Amino acid sequence: MTQKIDLYASYSHFLDHMLPIWNKLPDEYRGKFFIPNTLLNRANKLGITATVGVPVQNITLVSSWGDYRKTKGPVVYMEHGIGNTYNNGHPSYAGGAGKDRVVLFLNQHELTQEKNLKTYPKVKNVVVGTPKMDTVEVRHVKDRVVCLSFHWDCKVVPETRSAFNYYRIALPKLIKHDGFKLIMHAHPHMNGEWQKQFKKLGVKFYDDFADVLKLADVYVIDNSSTMFEFAAAGRPIVALNCPFYRKNVHHGIRFWDYIPGPQVDLLKDLIPTIEHTLDFPHEWDERRKEIVNKLYPYRGQSTQMAVDAIIELLKK
Repeated sequence: MTQKIDLYASYSHFLDHMLPIWNKLPDEYRGKFFIPNTLLNRANKLGITATVGVPVQNITLVSSWGDYRKTKGPVVYMEHGIGNTYNNGHPSYAGGAGKDRVVLFLNQHELTQEKNLKTYPKVKNVVVGTPKMDTVEVRHVKDRVVCLSFHWDCKVVPETRSAFNYYRIALPKLIKHDGFKLIMHAHPHMNGEWQKQFKKLGVKFYDDFADVLKLADVYVIDNSSTMFEFAAAGRPIVALNCPFYRKNVHHGIRFWDYIPGPQVDLLKDLIPTIEHTLDFPHEWDERRKEIVNKLYPYRGQSTQMAVDAIIELLKK
């Protein structure tokens, strides 16, 4: 009897990262795609035949530490972002302890793999890139649409906190600015709360990052893997720092090694930096491409590489 793999996603961004693999897996290796009730509408929209619940039987593919903890058996682990890590060893990030049931790590790049191998030297690790980015549309700036987005206020370390409260005072000026059109996005953990606030301000809010990739020309964000996804789509980003982000602490990637665009440290510099980026959208092209090539290897091939690694595991 052929061994099958289940998938489990508790949030939309986890689902988005695993969906390309699910769609490419041959039927004989597919188990069930498990989700909570809250994702039923999204699953239906994407054409996924999903099962409400948590897998208990087959090997399971997950893309978050929280989802790993809900499973019971062996796990294939693929992170849902670019591989940001923080130096306190938190299990949510690459190299963190507590993933003893993982039988295969599907890593985005060598930086992630190096950290996972250090903690789990006996577990199979494969660099496959990021399947979600295989089909991303690459285009240049064509208009002056600016998307402003923020991370949720995660208190793992100061750098995972949201910069929203520091920059929120600038919203009225950003909304009324006659040099660009503002739209909003937020981390999925904050969609419900912030969507109401932005609607009251008269700003169009997009909870699906795929819409941001289609519409925005410049992406302004504090700390999120979507920063790098937007850069991979060929357009400029502006990285928002705030007073409690520590410049003397180096976690890697976003802090502070691979930032694919200009950084804003002070509130007064926010609008001038956005204006400059719109006026000179190619200023960071060379650095952006260098970072994208480093963090997104095997673009166009990542899904197949992940599927091949899973099938090899299942055959054993």
